[in-house]
Amino acid sequence: MAQMTAFTFLMAILHIGDVVSSKTNAWISSVFVCAVLFVNEGVK
Repeated sequence: MAQMTAFTFLMAILHIGDVVSSKTNAWISSVFVCAVLFVNEGVK
């Protein structure tokens, strides 16, 4: 995977985690969302 693609993918996952944590008032932490997204990508 090209470095820029990997960086963009990582930033997108971190952004999704921050959006979810702010929408739920941090009831669901951004670290948990990022971990779930990384594990989900690893299964494919």
